[in-house]
Amino acid sequence: MKTTIITCSFLIALSSSLPLHAQSVIGQWTIIEGVMAGQTVPAETLAAMTLKLDRLTFEAKSGAANSSGKLTNNPRITPAQLVFQIDNGADAGREIKAVYQYVGGNMQIAFSQSDEFPTDFESTSDNKNLLLTYKSSAPPVPEKKPKGISQAGAVDQGG
Repeated sequence: MKTTIITCSFLIALSSSLPLHAQSVIGQWTIIEGVMAGQTVPAETLAAMTLKLDRLTFEAKSGAANSSGKLTNNPRITPAQLVFQIDNGADAGREIKAVYQYVGGNMQIAFSQSDEFPTDFESTSDNKNLLLTYKSSAPPVPEKKPKGISQAGAVDQGG
C-alpha cells in the first residue's frame, strides 16, 4: 500500500530561501574582481590568485606566493565574519579580519587592513580595505533527492 505524504510547501519554500550568508564558504574560489584602497586591482594580478576554504583552514595562492592557516567563520551575524590566522607564508603570525556576503551567486569578501572587522563592502582610500569578488572554481554538485520519495511526494511503504 502506498501512503502519500503531503508536504507543506511552506517548509519547502523556507528551506530553499535560506539567507545567502548561511551558504557554505567551503570550497575552491577564483577571484573575478578586486578593489584595493579604492583602486581596481589589475586583471592579470587577480588571475594568479586563488583561495581554498575548508571548515577550519584556508590556503591562499598568488603566483609563487602561498599562505595558509586557521579559519574562523561566524555566519550568524550580519555581515558574516571570517578570521584568517596566517600560520605559513610571508605574513605568518598575522590575523586578518574580514566580512563576506553572497551577491548574484558569487562571494564578496572585504578584508580589513586594521584590527577591526570591516563594517561594509566598500574599499576606499580612507578604509584601505581589500574587496574581492570570488566565483566557485568547483563544478556544481548535483542535487540529491531524498531516498524513498518519488517525484509526486509518495513514499512506498510496501504492501
